[in-house]
Amino acid sequence: GPPDTTVLGEGREALDVCDEPGCGGRAGWTFPTHGEGTTWVVFQYCYRSRPDDCDPGPDRGPAQPVTLSVTVR
Repeated sequence: GPPDTTVLGEGREALDVCDEPGCGGRAGWTFPTHGEGTTWVVFQYCYRSRPDDCDPGPDRGPAQPVTLSVTVR
């Protein structure tokens, strides 16, 4: 889910993938800070689907969303 916009701005994704089938890759995100406070960022792996009908896929990633607490001081 989106973080509290008074604390964090919209995240930007950075992908590091290879061009060969099955070789994997890494994804990372950066978020600009807007102010002090604590908010939550939720990540969910959806295999060939969208968040509104998310399918984590067979043995692909965590079936449940991962929620991170972020504090900006």
